[in-house]
Amino acid sequence: MLKRPLNARFGPRVLAGIKRTTIRDTAWPLNKPIMLYHWSGKPYASPQQDVAAIQVRFTCPIIITRIHNEAGWPSVHFGMDPADFQKLPCGSTDLWQLEGFDSHQEMITWFLSTLKPGQTIHKHLMLFDLLPPET
Repeated sequence: MLKRPLNARFGPRVLAGIKRTTIRDTAWPLNKPIMLYHWSGKPYASPQQDVAAIQVRFTCPIIITRIHNEAGWPSVHFGMDPADFQKLPCGSTDLWQLEGFDSHQEMITWFLSTLKPGQTIHKHLMLFDLLPPET
């Protein structure tokens, strides 16, 4: 089984079915079991703790750009092909909720900490399903 790291703050949200997407540099394979884990302490210097097995069922490109909003404050724009966005189970759920954040602003703050002013990055958004625990 493939293993992929997950920030420890999102583990409970994955297990509760709240966090259903992830944004990464490269797309993970479709329909293959992947074990999400986090480090028990310092990365690479502590044991890995398995969080949950998932399976990616959809992936698409996403463009993330640091901008200034109408009020002149730093913000982040998330750009996707509208046809891809329609494939997400949004309905009344926004991307920030699928990503496991408490608000749109919390998601913006998360990405502001990694982007320089005016920077645009190309990533992959993946929708995943939680796999049942092995018995």
